[in-house]
Amino acid sequence: QGGDLSILAPPEPSEEDRSAAVDLSKQPVDKLFKLLAYELFREETRPPEPRIGVRQFQLSTELGCAERYIAIAEAAQQVSEEVRIYHLNITGTAGLFWLLHEYPEEHSWVWLISVSHERVLRKVAHHFSHLAVFALDDAGGCLSPNFRTVLMNSAATWRKLQSDHTALLWNGIAFGILGDVTSWRELDDDGQAADAPGGPPPNVSWSENLIFGNMWVSSIQKWLEYHAREVNQAVYTELARAQAGVPPDPNAHHWLQGQNGVLSSFEFLKRQLFGGWPLDKGLLRGMLRHCLQPGYSDSQPPTVGDFGAGGGRYSQWLNETGLVAAFALDAAYAVSDITH
Repeated sequence: QGGDLSILAPPEPSEEDRSAAVDLSKQPVDKLFKLLAYELFREETRPPEPRIGVRQFQLSTELGCAERYIAIAEAAQQVSEEVRIYHLNITGTAGLFWLLHEYPEEHSWVWLISVSHERVLRKVAHHFSHLAVFALDDAGGCLSPNFRTVLMNSAATWRKLQSDHTALLWNGIAFGILGDVTSWRELDDDGQAADAPGGPPPNVSWSENLIFGNMWVSSIQKWLEYHAREVNQAVYTELARAQAGVPPDPNAHHWLQGQNGVLSSFEFLKRQLFGGWPLDKGLLRGMLRHCLQPGYSDSQPPTVGDFGAGGGRYSQWLNETGLVAAFALDAAYAVSDITH
């Protein structure tokens, strides 16, 4: 039965402990277990992730345009730094399992992976909730289309990273392992992998799971660092334009509203990112067989101009047959930038 982990917390380090702290591999096993218990206890008692309260929401919506931009940049930098520090702490704790690999009955790494992933998800979700507050309550039009595009790109990247996490969960549920590493190699005296496989030890899965769990959190950390830099640069650009008195982009309305049957750029981008372009393959096969009738050998392929092509899926399908040269054209604003 479970007990209070705090009773296993190690005492204050002695001089001997401090002298050996640079190399934990020299520590006795019982001290390593106590250190592991202490680190797990620290993780268990870590304060929960914050949520946006009503008062915080009200204060945020009362900010002016410049203050909103600054708040967004500060929020991006804060979540990036928080995940960086948290990742360092978790990898440090996970390193203890490598020192205790001869004791497979110690399987608390399962709990560590689960709660650390959940906490990272909550940190990033809180950040995007903060962004949504400013983006949704923007009656004054503070956030320019260019700046919104930066935030949308971040949301699209986060969607992909969440998909990676779902894939890890799927592997764990289906196979009982997060990764796909299937071989184990023992290390020689120099710390190098032996030429021949060492065979699967009883606790082979813990190493694979820790590796792939850490890789996912590491990818989140690297992306957040990029996200913070990108948002900071975009904020600097917007504030510089405002300070210099540069008028808004006269073409900004094209991003939000379409005209004469042409999709707005944001609607075009949404369909591009979320698979919103339908494809009628039956129609294309009929065109290829009965209308285009491409020749063979050295004959030139028929050419097709697809006007109002949207994401260009019809032209892409025809080009992939190798029998037709199709060209996709659309009148949406900035369509070339979106599709490339």
